[in-house]
Amino acid sequence: MAQAVNLAPTPILQFFNNLGQPNVNGTLLTQVGGINYPTYQDALGNFPLPNPIPLNSRGEVSNASGISSQLFLQQNVTYTFTLFDAAGNQLNQSQTILAPNNSNGGNIGATTNLQAGLTVPSLIINFIADEVVVGNVLGGNKYILPNFNQTINFATTGAGGIDTGTVPANGFVSVYAIYNPTTGAVALLGCNALTSNGSIYSGVNMPTGYVASALIGSLPTTGSQVPPFKQANQFVWLQKTIVLNTSTLNIALTSLSLASTVPANAISVFLTATGISIIGTGPWQLIMQASVANTIGQTVLEFYTSGQNVGGPIQILPITNTQNVAVTLVTSGLTNCNTQIWVNVYLF
Repeated sequence: MAQAVNLAPTPILQFFNNLGQPNVNGTLLTQVGGINYPTYQDALGNFPLPNPIPLNSRGEVSNASGISSQLFLQQNVTYTFTLFDAAGNQLNQSQTILAPNNSNGGNIGATTNLQAGLTVPSLIINFIADEVVVGNVLGGNKYILPNFNQTINFATTGAGGIDTGTVPANGFVSVYAIYNPTTGAVALLGCNALTSNGSIYSGVNMPTGYVASALIGSLPTTGSQVPPFKQANQFVWLQKTIVLNTSTLNIALTSLSLASTVPANAISVFLTATGISIIGTGPWQLIMQASVANTIGQTVLEFYTSGQNVGGPIQILPITNTQNVAVTLVTSGLTNCNTQIWVNVYLF
């Protein structure tokens, strides 16, 4: 079966002199704007090479000990390379040297047909997808992970588990796809959402060798476990979770907290509302919007009731105030009504 392939890069750069021979004991000066600028011998950018870079007995880029080394450049930096022979004579100069962006397309965190879910509370979750795009930094190298099929066990620590500690008793966890480009290893890494909930893992406990990541899950925890849910790409369906349950007949415009139900990185939410146990005859009107100060997404549910239950689904609401939306309830002629709002789905 044919496999998707790419042309292999030059693993070790070798330079030649004007005679076409290896430029033994020459040097390579790396600069930006006429000022010496560092390059690195490791993919994480932790170990800079000398500058000028020494060329060893094979004319290859080497470290201070003369051992051949790969050459890593900073992303989004335009270098000038100046090549010298062993006597210090300039052989050539190359400008506009840019690090290749190992991007195969797609945004970090992009998924194709990602699926996950639980039918009972658990700490073990399987994520599958046709593709997941991970990266080392925003705007940096990207990697597409095809035929993704990984399981996370939050009861363990490290690759395939939580980064450190345990899941919050009642809070939220983030799930990251992580990738080691040296070995090709793929895994999942979880963490408390307070540690990291952005596009790439920002905590300090990334397993050794894994340099690329992408957020693929943002889930609640209840009783130190992840409750039943269904996820498709970045949409998460929950069991009925009530966020408002009140017998107040009229509510002035006010914020409604979703902090117990949707994570801080949720960008929109689907809600359903109902009025039950109604006594009396008259209008029941519920208005939902993004925030007290923002009417974006405003949706109105309005019924005239003669004691019947009322309600229905509310359109998707954008979240412009973290873990909050806004609500107004207006009734007239009713002496009793219990109004409930619950979360169906959120998008992160």
